[in-house]
Amino acid sequence: ATQEEIPPAGAFTYEFVARDEGTFWYHPHVRGDSQVERGLHGMLVVRGGPKIPVERERTFVLDDVKLKASGVLSDSTTSLDIMLGRQGNFIVANGVVDGVLEAAASSRERWHIVNTANGRYFNLQLRGHSLRVIGWDGGLLEEPYSTDTLLIAPGERYDVLVELDGKAGSQVALETIHYDRGHEVPDPGPQRVLTLRLGKPPSSPPKALPEIWGAAVELAAPEGAVEREFVLKEEEIDDGQDVRFTINDQAFPDIPPLRAREGDIEVWRLDNQSEMDHPFHLHGMFFRVLDVNGEVPKHVGWKDTVNIPQMSQLRFAVQYGDPGVWMY
Repeated sequence: ATQEEIPPAGAFTYEFVARDEGTFWYHPHVRGDSQVERGLHGMLVVRGGPKIPVERERTFVLDDVKLKASGVLSDSTTSLDIMLGRQGNFIVANGVVDGVLEAAASSRERWHIVNTANGRYFNLQLRGHSLRVIGWDGGLLEEPYSTDTLLIAPGERYDVLVELDGKAGSQVALETIHYDRGHEVPDPGPQRVLTLRLGKPPSSPPKALPEIWGAAVELAAPEGAVEREFVLKEEEIDDGQDVRFTINDQAFPDIPPLRAREGDIEVWRLDNQSEMDHPFHLHGMFFRVLDVNGEVPKHVGWKDTVNIPQMSQLRFAVQYGDPGVWMY
């Protein structure tokens, strides 16, 4: 929901019911580019679903910072920063650069991951391992899946299991590899996020995983459902010194508010006509992706943030929940 900003030396108490299981994060919407950059954000994990036996459970807040040689935050911007969002020159995990964590060899861990970066996409790989994705923004998946690389757009959250192979004394690197999100972003090669240093294995092997995970996502678009269209564009202004982003040819704050009724199911069609990917977020409710460029996705789950590839179209179904004013 929307509220007035909290002034310096002010206070505000939040009281809410955590109804949905999942991995969430909180952050300000007043000068978020500056306040989030300075660390004003955090993670909230809401428990639910079956018990998942693991040796260790971790939370990873992934971010980057742009620092001057002196070590202070840089407010300089490049043309790519203006176009794609500021990308830092240091990668941090839980506020640490090149962190080293202790882990048990031959053990299973559960990781809750959020990308809080301004513009950076994390395309994660764990050398010599696969990542088993068990949950998205809105909680556990009905059918988990394994992947060698995991793309996380800004604002997205993932819940993964890792089976750590390797002998005690060895190390495993978690890296982010290049992802082409548009406008010819240069490839810096693999960049280290953190290192796991493997120690003595557990006294007993990991227990069996549950057979039933998350509930089925049954939301579908009924016949005759309203389908809203959102055309996303970009254009250079001020002789190429700045960029203007529009939705249906209107720029914020001149975009007219939408009106809908509680309980209605609608389809949103997002047509990204720009030459860059866009992370799209809908506040206050989850949705189900129906198709991307006409293709039904391989995996199904609840999302509130999704990446829309450059020059692509994505459709999702959403059922409007609590009445109020919600941002997208």
